[in-house]
Amino acid sequence: ITDHRFLRVLDLLEDEQGMHVVVREWARATPLSALLAQSPLPNSRTVAIVAEVADALATAHEQGLHHRRLTPHQVLIKESGAVRIVGLGVATALAPVDHHDSADDLRAYEAADVAALGKLLYACLVSRWPGGHCDGLRAAPTEHGRLLRPRQVRAGVARDLDAISSRILNPRTPAHLSSAREVAQVLHVVHD
Repeated sequence: ITDHRFLRVLDLLEDEQGMHVVVREWARATPLSALLAQSPLPNSRTVAIVAEVADALATAHEQGLHHRRLTPHQVLIKESGAVRIVGLGVATALAPVDHHDSADDLRAYEAADVAALGKLLYACLVSRWPGGHCDGLRAAPTEHGRLLRPRQVRAGVARDLDAISSRILNPRTPAHLSSAREVAQVLHVVHD
């Protein structure tokens, strides 16, 4: 993929013990996880970052590529505010040479990427990760087995972002967002 937001995988090396090393493009940037360890992000910054990641993933999905492991540590923020994403292609690079993904696999990968966008949005708003500890962030709180909405966790979360988070993370929600392109479009409307 030629999208500048993705840092490319340049090589995959294997040593004598079968350990793999992924060589990727480098960028001077801070992992989003480090920023979120300090505090949640303001609503406007959250929208800008997650919309950018969603746009990039939508482009990748349209080319048949999936991230499959998107977390705050995989999103880098440059001093200029530009977003860079690492890890696209790593799962594919590490797969056995004779492995072929089925149509069901590809749908599951896309659904996992979209769910990760919802979790990323949630984490930016409250500095917690839905589903458990991740990248140094504590697990998002639940009540009776249900994830609390961002507005229930932190004051000041915009209602529209709270609703978008719910539309991504809860498949039974009316108007569920099921593609990276849909997530990007909805966030761009909020941003404008």
